[in-house]
Amino acid sequence: MMAGNLQTVILMERNERKRMMKKNGAQKGFTLIELMIVIAIIGILAAIAIPMFSAYRNKSYIAAIISDGKSAHTATVGYFLDHPCAV
Repeated sequence: MMAGNLQTVILMERNERKRMMKKNGAQKGFTLIELMIVIAIIGILAAIAIPMFSAYRNKSYIAAIISDGKSAHTATVGYFLDHPCAV
C-alpha cells in the first residue's frame, strides 16, 4: 500500500515541477550560440576529412589499376598456356 502512495507522491512532485517550469518561463531547447558552435565543429571536421577522403580515393584507384593489370596478366598467361600454337 505504501508503494502506491509513494508513486502518487512522485507523480505529484513531477507535475508540480512541470507547472513551476512553465510558470517561470523555463524552456527546453538549444540557444543560437550552441547551434552555431555545433555547426562550426562540423565544418572543422569536414575540412579535415575531405582531403583525407580524396587521398584514400586516389589510393583506391591506384590499387584497382594494379589489380586489373594483374588480372589481365593472369588471363593472358592462361590463354597462352591453353593455346600454345597462338604464339
